[in-house]
Amino acid sequence: MAHTAAVTVANKECRLLALPPEMRNRIYRACLVEGDISIHSDDAGNDLPTEPAILRTCRQIRDEAESILYQENTFDFTVEDHDASNYVKWCRSAERRRECKHTFNLNEGSTNWSNLEKWMVAWWSGEAEGPAGYAEDEGGIMTFVGNVATHLFRVLETLQDSGLPWETAQSVLRNMRRALGVENQDWLEESDQAD
Repeated sequence: MAHTAAVTVANKECRLLALPPEMRNRIYRACLVEGDISIHSDDAGNDLPTEPAILRTCRQIRDEAESILYQENTFDFTVEDHDASNYVKWCRSAERRRECKHTFNLNEGSTNWSNLEKWMVAWWSGEAEGPAGYAEDEGGIMTFVGNVATHLFRVLETLQDSGLPWETAQSVLRNMRRALGVENQDWLEESDQAD
């Protein structure tokens, strides 16, 4: 008897999918577009934020609505102590996420090289983005707005654009870390907090 009820429910037509595509897109936008969506590095013990329920209803709705979620919102990540593990995990869980608009609030509570290096490795392998570091002011002038992490990602970008292998980039980063350590010994310390 339960099997018959399940089949009957499964065979019912989804009323949302019966609407014209333009109307469905308006509904998806009403459900999914928030503008800026904040994600903190320490949210829920480093768990990923859950996707909106509408994306989990059926494959067709997911295919239609997912691009609206990721293209029409900006995901704002707060990264504490260079720990971008939540962001990297978020990117790895769906390719579309790497292509969405996102920003970073880099809060350098400590100089955690281990966390920063993990983020740089994920960036180098194409699994995540790094902080952009440049913003256009009202006059159209590009100005630097970043920190140490942003500078290091710019160096990595230059090395990668030059076709150098990761091992060379890693060597350059080690030397840059030593140079940072001259100014602040904390950069040379290994962190017990890194996972």
